[in-house]
This record gives sequence, C-alpha cells and structure tokens, in this order.
Amino acid sequence: AIIGAFFWRRGTAAGVLASLLGGGLTAVWMAMFAGVSVFDPLLPGTVLTVTTGLFVAVSLVTRPREAALDFAGELRPELRARGIW
Repeated sequence: AIIGAFFWRRGTAAGVLASLLGGGLTAVWMAMFAGVSVFDPLLPGTVLTVTTGLFVAVSLVTRPREAALDFAGELRPELRARGIW
C-alpha cells in the first residue's frame, strides 16, 4: 500500500493507514485467534488481499489532499533524463 500511494495518483494517506491497520489486525487475528500458522500460505495471502482491498477502497472513497506530493510527477523528468522511466 505504501508503494501504491507513491505511484497511483488516486492513492491517499487514509488508504495507506487503513490498509496498514487492517492488514496488521488481520494477521494478528488469524495467527492468534483463528489458529493459522505463520508458515501457512493462507496467512500472507489473506493479509495481502485485505491490505490491497482496503487501500483501493478507502483511496477511492477519500480524496487526496491538494498539498499532497505527486511523487511520480516530481521524479519523472529526472528519471526520463537517465532513461529509467
């Protein structure tokens, strides 16, 4: 979600915060209360799905701040000059 906030123009800080909190709570709940082993692929798969879903959903519902940094826009000229973007 943090990487998505840098490169998706619609990504918001609220979306990142919701995905981090939701993913953390999901991981703790699954490991401690649902009895899913930390070595079970179900745990990271579920956490990844929850975090991505929350990031996208909350970002679509909220608006980015006007003062938010356009990360990709700020770096694009320099990256193009170096042949990276």
